[in-house]
Amino acid sequence: MIEAVRDHPAVGGRPENSDAYIAQDGRLGLAECVKGVESRPVTALPFTTLRAGRAFCVRAQDSRDVAVVTVLTDSPGDGPVQVSVDHYRHDG
Repeated sequence: MIEAVRDHPAVGGRPENSDAYIAQDGRLGLAECVKGVESRPVTALPFTTLRAGRAFCVRAQDSRDVAVVTVLTDSPGDGPVQVSVDHYRHDG
């Protein structure tokens, strides 16, 4: 549930020790995330932008961990939302 994430420093502001990217459409895979973080990073993850159907990703600055998040449902105001999270880790 994203309510636990709402208090995370990455949400609504600049991801701390991370880089982020917001997809232009609702679909986002790992390769597109990495390319987006490197070419079009964002400094904030505003809830007004991250509505149902939108996807974003956060990559640790050491490039080992990536989370791809898709917002499945949202609510007006401070209501609960549902997200799908895919976590990738490079152990090489």
